[in-house]
Order: sequence, then structure tokens, then C-alpha cells
Amino acid sequence: MLGGLTSSSVRQFQDTEAQCGGSNEQFGLAQAIIFAVEKINNDPYLLPNISLGYDIRNYDGNITKAGKITYELFEDTLCANSAAGNKTKRKPIVALIGPFDSRTALYIGGILRMFNVSGISGTTTSGELSSNSYAHLYRTVPSDTFLAKAMVDIIEHFNWSYVAAVGLDDSYGRGGVWSLVNEATARKHPFCIAMTEFIRHEAQFPSIKYVVEELKSRQNIKVVILWDYLQRFIEEVSRQNLTDRVWILSEIYSISKENDFMDSRFSVLEGSIGFQHHDYNGHEFKESLKTILTNAMTDNMTSEWSDVEDNPWNCPGFRQVYDSSKSEQHHSNVVNEIYSSYVPYIIDAVYSAAHALDILTTDLNGIDASDLQQFDVNIKKMQKVLGRVNFTGLTGKIKFDKFGDIDSASYDIFSIERVSSETNGLKTTLVGKWENHAKSKAQLNFYREILWRTVNGETPKSECSEQCQPGTRKSSTSPCCWHCVQCPGGSVNPYPGSASCVECPKGRTANQAKTECVALPSANLSYTSVGGMFILGFATLGLLLSAVFAFNVRKIPETFSEAKRTAFSLYIFLLSLLCFHPVEWSIDGWYVTVVDCVTTLLSAYGFLGCIFLPKMYILLFRPDLNVLANIRQEVTQFSFGSNRVRVRPAVDISTQEPNVRQK
Repeated sequence: MLGGLTSSSVRQFQDTEAQCGGSNEQFGLAQAIIFAVEKINNDPYLLPNISLGYDIRNYDGNITKAGKITYELFEDTLCANSAAGNKTKRKPIVALIGPFDSRTALYIGGILRMFNVSGISGTTTSGELSSNSYAHLYRTVPSDTFLAKAMVDIIEHFNWSYVAAVGLDDSYGRGGVWSLVNEATARKHPFCIAMTEFIRHEAQFPSIKYVVEELKSRQNIKVVILWDYLQRFIEEVSRQNLTDRVWILSEIYSISKENDFMDSRFSVLEGSIGFQHHDYNGHEFKESLKTILTNAMTDNMTSEWSDVEDNPWNCPGFRQVYDSSKSEQHHSNVVNEIYSSYVPYIIDAVYSAAHALDILTTDLNGIDASDLQQFDVNIKKMQKVLGRVNFTGLTGKIKFDKFGDIDSASYDIFSIERVSSETNGLKTTLVGKWENHAKSKAQLNFYREILWRTVNGETPKSECSEQCQPGTRKSSTSPCCWHCVQCPGGSVNPYPGSASCVECPKGRTANQAKTECVALPSANLSYTSVGGMFILGFATLGLLLSAVFAFNVRKIPETFSEAKRTAFSLYIFLLSLLCFHPVEWSIDGWYVTVVDCVTTLLSAYGFLGCIFLPKMYILLFRPDLNVLANIRQEVTQFSFGSNRVRVRPAVDISTQEPNVRQK
């Protein structure tokens, strides 16, 4: 026997019609368990000596009730194993299929671990269940960590850098939002989650009102990830007229199914995006379900539903089926309403239990179906046996890792679009697919363009600040926001949105827009300009001072005198100027620059030659003159030769004839 846990009140906070819709879906999931069991029993190769049964019960979204049902399902099996030879009144439960929601799964996981029994779920997606603490709960549906990767890929694809995330304050919503945050962190924050809010169960309406008001006040947040299945949240968004937002819905089924017309309450969702698990081929199941529903012409349950509690036959959609005058198309529509994308995962969950039992019976070298005692003793081995399961199901390869998860995922991407320009009606349209298989890179593919709710149909922007243009850089004011600052000095930035500028190499400078480095411009200095008059005046002063000092030192020793050489260099400079001025005044263009350069070089080389060539001559060709004795002699001659005292020769008095005055 397989136990089953379904809930017709998962969306317990919604209105009656929504609850009935939840019942329809749960009816389909319960029927999926029955369909899979009957198909396995008709398979001659899978469990050929054993016929499976089912015991499916409804826990109404109450985790306490779910725990009680789980205990009751395994109670007879546990008691039978505790006393040898004890025969149970009913067949043992070998595995549990369910529960439906992640919140209940967290609670049930502890019970399964305590009893050392196994459960397999095809609908619980919370990332919190990927833990050794819940190793007794296996899942054929991918974890929400894959959905978080898909959402991050979408956000990066459309270059949205400033988003918000809102989730229901339970395992599903809270785990999904934090999976998104962790994925963004692992990718080094390609975007900023500027706002993270959770909607509390105990104060749902005030919480929803507060979150919507907060989103309305944050005008720069144009993209909001909604990780819950609350229709009332969208109703509040519509009531507060929160428009011009792109909503990314984790569960598009919570609003509508593909090509279904949406309620007018959800008109604010136009141009939004939603995910759902890839809808694998469920044609065979749909045909089986249509046959069952078509044959149900009375209010009485069919015989195969005798073990299912609280069946939802009283919902309007089911009551319409009873009318034999309804068309075949109407029956198909009701089947589509009951069917959900989780059905293939539920069927694979049942098949996982069957393959585990097949491995167990093979290990026992076959088993007689009537030998229940021997089989009961080995039920607790299902935990290890499930880890060896490996087969190809409806959703792909089924092989569990150490946490009981599968390593691949596939999601369909839907956009919410207006039916036509003449009406405000909306519908969901399949626009793309995201998939990630084991040991391969995730792939995001779009089949068609999304019809955005913008003026020109362009992809909407969601950023705290406008992207900085080339020639500027970001100056962050917070982790999510920035100002645009022009590149300073000789630095440039040719790329938009850059956070830094690059200095130009030597010999180049930034252009006026600061977008590229250009060669330094040539500048001709004219003598009629301010800079040129300054150079003329400075040069004239230099010439006059040089002439004065050269004159004053003209008599010092040759060794120390540079007057003659300085004078010769000045002559060369003056001659160069005399040659340059006529050219500068008579022609225009680049020739002036050439003549100016030649004049400057000639003057410079004239100075160098006149001053250093004589010294080089002495050093190289007359080293005998470069001795201390010659220098001393020159100094002595200069000091005493030019300033010596002239003395007249002495006269002998005795020989001098006296002057005789003549009278």
C-alpha cells in the first residue's frame, strides 16, 4: 500500500471560489496517484508479483492533522514489525506520497525520520528541505534553488539592477526569497535586491497593505519578485493602483493557466512574467481523467474513490460535468482545470516507490505477495533502497542525491498580455523556457518577444540611478545607488555604466567628452602673443645682463674668464634672431614652427660650443696647460702685474750738481 497526503485547503486565505479551485487541483493530484498505481499494476515487468494499493487522505492544510494522518498510516506497519507473528488487518504502508505543501513537509519530515520510514513528494519545492534533517523525504520535483537561478538569469537578461522581493512568511515564500538572495550573492551581486518583505499569516491583510504601500513609495523599483500564491496581494495592488511595475511570479498557476482569460482584478499584471514547472506530456493521464469524469453522472462517488476522503464533487466545475448534455469540449475544459503541471511529478513519485520496491524484492530473490511478514520486516530498508533508484520518468531522469533531491529542473516562462487592443482582457502566453540538467550549463530560451507595458514596447528599466554615460563614472552613494561624475584631468571612460576612469598614456590627453585619448595638439607660440612678449622681454633682459657681466670680467685671468666666449655665443644668438624675425613676419603656417625650432637649436648649440669647446680643447690636446702652476702664474700676474707700484730710480746726491741761482 502507498499512503497519500493531499490538501484541498492549501490556499486557505482565499475566497470560496479559489478554495474550490484548490480542491479541483487536489482532485487531479489524488487521481494522479491512482492513475500511476493502476498503470504499475498492469505492467508485467515492474513488480510482477505484487499489486499496489493506495490510502489517500486529506489534511485540509492543517499540519497537526497531517502529522496525525501520517502516524495512523504507518501505525499498523510499525506495530506489526514490533511483534513477531502479529498479523495486521490491512496491508502495510510502504511509503508516503506527499504532502502537498512545503510548510507541512517540514513537519512531516521529522515524523518520517523518527519512524525511519520514507516519503516521496512531487509538489514540495522549498530549499529548506535540501538538508540531512529531511533525508527521509524524497522529491521528484526540483528544489526552489533552481527557480531562484532561473529568476536571476531573467533579471540579468533584461539588465534590471534594482529589484524587490516579496514572499509569504512560510517555508515556500521565505525559502524562495532567501534562495534568490543567495544566488545573487554567489554571482557577486549582478543586481541589488533593494527591498525584502514577508507577508505574515497571522496578520495577512495589514501586512499586505503595508508591503504594497512601501512598494508604491519606492518609485525606482520597477521589478518585483512575488514568491507566494496569494490572489489577495494582487487585489490590493490593484486597489492602490500600483501600476508601471513588472511582477515576476513564482507560480503562474496561482493566477491563471496558459491561454486562460484572467479576472479584471489582475489588470495591473499586464507585461509581467510568471514561471511554472515544465508541462510534460500528460496526454494519457488527461484521457483517463476525462473518461472518469464523463462517466460520473451522479452525485455518488465512483468505486475507485471509496478510499479518498472529502472528495470535491460539489464544486461548480464538477457539477457541470454531470449534465449529459454538455459537449465533449466542455469535458476537456474541465479536465484542463483539474490538471496541473505537478501531475507528472506525482506520477514519477509513485513510480519511484515502485522501483524501490522492485529493488527490494530483487535483493530478496523474489517474494510471494502473500508473505507479508517477511516483506514488513524490510519496509524500513526503503530509505536506503530509494537512494539506488534510477529510471527515466515522465519528467526526465529520476535519481536522488544525498538530500533526496533530483539534479535537474525545467520551467516554462509565461508573459501576461492583453488579449487585443480593443479590450482590457488579459491572458497568459508561453514565451520561453529555462532548463538546467546535471553537469550542464543552464539555458534560457525565449520563443518570442514579450509585449511590455511601455510606450514604445521597449524593455522597462529598473535601476536606482540612470546609467552613467561614457566620459563619466559611478560615484556610489549606497550599495544600490550612485551619482555620475565626469572623469577628472587626463582620464577617460569609453564605456557606459563604468565605475572608474583610465589615465591617458604619456603624450596623449583626453578629448573634451572624456571618452577617448587623443594626441597632444601642436601649439605655435607667436611673439605678438602674451607668452611670446614675455619670452621676448626675458630674452632681452638676459642679453643685457650677459653683456654687462661679460664687460666687467674682461680683465680676469684667461683661465677664469668666459667673457669672450659668452660674447661669441651672444653674437650667434643675435644673428639667429635676425634671421628668424623676417621669416616670422613674412610667412605663416607650420614653417614658422620649423624656423623657430632651428633658431632655438642653433642658439643652444652656439652657447654650448663657445663655452665648452675651448675647455675640451685644453683637456684633449693641451693637457700641459691644465696644471696648477700655470693657474698660479696667471693669478699672480693678474694680482701683481696689473696693480704694481711704479718706483723711479734713486739719484746720488754727491754727484748731483747743485742748482746755482744765477743773479
